[in-house]
Amino acid sequence: GVAAAAAKVAQKEKEKQQQRIDELESVIARLNQNPESAKREEALSAVKGQLQLSESRRTSALSDVDFMKSRYQDVDAQALRLANENKALKIQNEDLEKKASENLRAIHAQNVAMERQELLEQIASLQAQLQQRDAELYNANQRLASVSNGRNTRGGSMPRSPRVPSGMSPRPRAAFSASRGTSPIGPGQPFVGQQAGNGRWNHLQ
Repeated sequence: GVAAAAAKVAQKEKEKQQQRIDELESVIARLNQNPESAKREEALSAVKGQLQLSESRRTSALSDVDFMKSRYQDVDAQALRLANENKALKIQNEDLEKKASENLRAIHAQNVAMERQELLEQIASLQAQLQQRDAELYNANQRLASVSNGRNTRGGSMPRSPRVPSGMSPRPRAAFSASRGTSPIGPGQPFVGQQAGNGRWNHLQ
């Protein structure tokens, strides 16, 4: 990061100043070994001034290095804290998603159960209606059979029809008139007790 790069630069500056100090100390040592030079004192003073300046720069560089190290540690600690918080939030998000999924499944199951109950109630209502209609149809057949039996009884005491002369065709009758007197119900009507077949309702019984 930025803190690490700054710390690296400060460390290089520290090494550079330390090298400069070593060179100046070497110059001072040589001047001390040559007391014959008239300019020894001036050169020595100049070198000492440069040495002090280098020491000051070295101290400043060390301070910068310490500051950058501290800053780097702070940034590293903050990055670690943020990573831990991110991990905790991720776990929390997964838990919330799991709970939301479970809630959705529960709601879906409840809706399915309610729809199933409504369908069962509709089936029961249709079965009740079908039974009622079967009972009404049975009663209607009973009444029709009773009326037909009454007609047959009255028809037995009626006088015979006059004989038709030879060569004349009798009046045509309906196709069902021959069996009408012997059948308890009229044409096209279901037998007594017979239920109207309807494949649409067979699965409801």
